[in-house]
Amino acid sequence: MESPAEPRSDDVREYGRILWRRKGQIVLVITGVVAAVLLFTFVVPRTYPSSVSVLVKALPVPGTSTDMQTPNMETEKTLVLLSSDIADRVRTSTSAPETDEDLMAHISARVVPNTEILVITFVDPSPQRAATLAQAYAEEYVAFRVREATGAVSAAEAPLENQISELRKRIDQLNLHIANSSSPVARRKLGTELDELLGQLGILQQRLLGVRSSLDVAKDPATIVSPAQVPTAASGPDKAKTLLIGFLVGLVLAVGVALLRERLDDRVKSAEELERAMGTRVLGSVPRVTAWRDAGEARLELRADPESDVSESYRMIAANLLALASRELVTTLVVTSAVDGEGKTTTASNLAVSLAEQGKKVVVVSADLRHPRLHEFFGIENDVGFADLQRDSLPVSKVERDTDIPNLRVIGSGRTEHQVRPQFESDRLSHVLSSIQGTDVQFVVMDAPALLEAAESSVLARGVDGVILVADGRSTLPTLARAVSQLRQADVRIIGAVYNNVQSRRRG
Repeated sequence: MESPAEPRSDDVREYGRILWRRKGQIVLVITGVVAAVLLFTFVVPRTYPSSVSVLVKALPVPGTSTDMQTPNMETEKTLVLLSSDIADRVRTSTSAPETDEDLMAHISARVVPNTEILVITFVDPSPQRAATLAQAYAEEYVAFRVREATGAVSAAEAPLENQISELRKRIDQLNLHIANSSSPVARRKLGTELDELLGQLGILQQRLLGVRSSLDVAKDPATIVSPAQVPTAASGPDKAKTLLIGFLVGLVLAVGVALLRERLDDRVKSAEELERAMGTRVLGSVPRVTAWRDAGEARLELRADPESDVSESYRMIAANLLALASRELVTTLVVTSAVDGEGKTTTASNLAVSLAEQGKKVVVVSADLRHPRLHEFFGIENDVGFADLQRDSLPVSKVERDTDIPNLRVIGSGRTEHQVRPQFESDRLSHVLSSIQGTDVQFVVMDAPALLEAAESSVLARGVDGVILVADGRSTLPTLARAVSQLRQADVRIIGAVYNNVQSRRRG
C-alpha cells in the first residue's frame, strides 16, 4: 500500500514566504478583528441574571383520584419562553413598560437534568429589576399551572354533577310511583328499577368524590423551591477569552485573505516563479534601492554606491553571464522587458559597467529610439547615435563616446524626433553590429524598447546572440507569457532573466 502523501517541505516554505510577504495585510486584518471584538466587549451593556427554581409536580389524570400524569419538562420550558399570556400578566403585575415580546426576549429557561426542576432566568441591566421580574415570571407560571389544573378538575366535575342530578330526579319519581302504586307486581318492578338507579348514583357519587379530592392536588401543581435573589455579579463576555477568540478568528481570517489574494494576484513574486514562467534561468535578482526616491532618476548604482547590495547583484549577473559566455557564443545581447518601467535601461547600464570592471571591452548601445535614456546614465550628449548608424553610413567612431570607466564606450540613441515609428532592417542591423564590435569589443549590450510596446524589439532581438528579459515585482504572469511567446515566435534565444526591484531582506 502507498503511504499517505505528506506535505512537501518546498510547499511549506512557499506558504511561509507567502505569509511573510503579506505580513502587513495579515497584521492589519488581525488588528481590525481584535479591535472590533474589543469594541464589542465595551459596547455591550452589562446585564444581571436572576434565577428562580420551580419544582413542577405531577397532576392527577382528570376524572381520577389515583392516576398521576408526569409533567413533560420540555413542554413546560417552552410554555415559559413562548406564553404571551404569562408575559402579559407579568407586565401587568410589575407595571413593566416593555411589550410582551420585549419581556420574552429577556427570559430563558432550562431543565435541571434528571429532575423536574425548571430554572427560570430573567436578564436586565438593573439587578433589582432582574430579581423582581424573574420572581414574577415564576409566580405567574405557577399560577398558570394552577388555572390549568383546577380548570381540568372543574371540567371533569361538571358532567358528573349533572348526571347525579338527573339520577336523583329519576329516583324521586320512582319513589313517588312506588308510593302511589297498589299493585304488588308493579311495586316489585319499580323497586328493582330503583335499586339499579341507586347503584348508579352511588358509583357516580364515588367518582365525584374522587374528582373533588384531586382538587387539592390540582391547587399545588408547582412550587418555587429557590426564589429570585438580587444578583451581585454582571453577566457578559469574558474579555480575556473573547479577545483570545477574536485573535484566533482574526488569524484564520487573515491567513485566508492572504492566501486568497495571493491566488488572485498574478504578479511575479519571486525569482523561482519568474524562472518557471519564462522557462529559462534567472541570472540574478536586484534589490530595491531604498535611497532611490525618484524612479525617473538615471542612477548608475555601481558608481553611486559600489559597496551596496544592488551593486553586488549586478556583479553577480555579470559573473553568471560570463560563465554562460565561456560555454556558449554570447557577444551581442539585447536587454529588454515586457513593458516600460521595469528597469531594463538601468539593468543594461549597470551590467555594461560590471562587465567593463571585470576587464571586458564593452560597448553599451541605446537602441530604444522611442524613449531613449541611456545617455543620461553616463552624462553624455545625445546628438548622434544608433539612429544615425541605422540611417546614414557614419563610421562607428563618429557616434561612440568614451566614458570615465575603463573598457566601456557608449553609443546613444541619436536624435529621433522625426522617427515616430523606428524601422530596422535585418541586413543593415547586422552590418551595424559588426561595425560596433570591430576587432577588440568583447560584448555589445543593447538597451531595446519594451517588447509589447514596440515591434522593432523583435527585429533587434533576432540580430543578436541572445536576449535578457528584465521583470520586476509589478510584472504580471500573463504579460510575461505574451513577451516570451513573442520572442519564441521570432525564434529568438532567451539567455536569461533579471528579477529587478526585489524587496530586500536585512542582513543579520
